[in-house]
Amino acid sequence: MSPTKRKKSPEINEENHPLHLDQLSKKVLFFLILNIICLIITVFLIIKNYKKFFYRNLSQKKTHLVERDQKKEKNKELKTPEFINIGQFTIELKPIAWKKKTLNLAEVEVFLKCDKNQTAHYIEKNLFEVRDLLVSFFTPMERSELASSLEMKRMKTKMIKRLNQWLPFGKIEAIYFSKVSLP
Repeated sequence: MSPTKRKKSPEINEENHPLHLDQLSKKVLFFLILNIICLIITVFLIIKNYKKFFYRNLSQKKTHLVERDQKKEKNKELKTPEFINIGQFTIELKPIAWKKKTLNLAEVEVFLKCDKNQTAHYIEKNLFEVRDLLVSFFTPMERSELASSLEMKRMKTKMIKRLNQWLPFGKIEAIYFSKVSLP
């Protein structure tokens, strides 16, 4: 066998190096890289601004929906009458002339119908004062007045008038007695 001759590889220098670039190729490569960087920055900025715009519009829509719901609630509060249970009262009526030693008691449960929820909330906050006002109407009454429907209507009218004078805003539209018992 004969020894194989190997070809001698050419010397590699700057000019014949496979990765060697001439001046024009270097410029083209530089501008290509620069354009890619600019493209990446542009896409990043577009995405960033789109997110800002999208989230701003989304938050504006949410704010608009919240404001709309608040307006609906406010209108609903202003328009809907509210019923309040003032409570059950055990009231001492005027004593009966021929039964001086016995107590003359009556049990009454009172409900108020208010024009607004705000009025109802105010009454709930000042419930003790309202109860005192109502008790002051019952105390000078006789048993027969409490049993008479005509006297009860008159008393309800006076109560409504007195409570409306006491209220700083709103009004009481009606008073209802759900339970009136005379033992």
